[in-house]
Amino acid sequence: MKRILRPMRLTVAAVAVVAAAVIAGCGAQSGPASSLAVNAVMADPAAYSGQIAIEGVVQDVDPASGSLAVIDTTEYATCGLTPCNTAGILRLAVPTSGQAPNGATYTGTMPALEDVVVVVGEFKTAEQGLYLDVARIEKGGSPLLTKR
Repeated sequence: MKRILRPMRLTVAAVAVVAAAVIAGCGAQSGPASSLAVNAVMADPAAYSGQIAIEGVVQDVDPASGSLAVIDTTEYATCGLTPCNTAGILRLAVPTSGQAPNGATYTGTMPALEDVVVVVGEFKTAEQGLYLDVARIEKGGSPLLTKR
């Protein structure tokens, strides 16, 4: 009987270690757990506080100026790069040289036109109004641009 219990204890211990690692890995995510749609956020950006993640499609990108625009994924699926009706457009300044209006610069590479990206950041207020202070831009779960 002791011979049967010992392998069973080892199996239970191994399962417990794996389960603890999975739970710890889930809690180790940095940033928000789920992404919001561009249209939802742009309808009332002041309603969001703290760090958020916004998923969209790159509608315009200018690596020289470090700027890009992101539109809603459903808008893109329906109307392509020209947004339908009064769809929201999320305009971002993420220069890899020089400085953004918030004084930041970014490391990495700009996304390409029509890339599906997740923009992680926080809305802040400046003299010009509300802007998204971008922490990072991801594509497929991997960071493309990160704030220095």
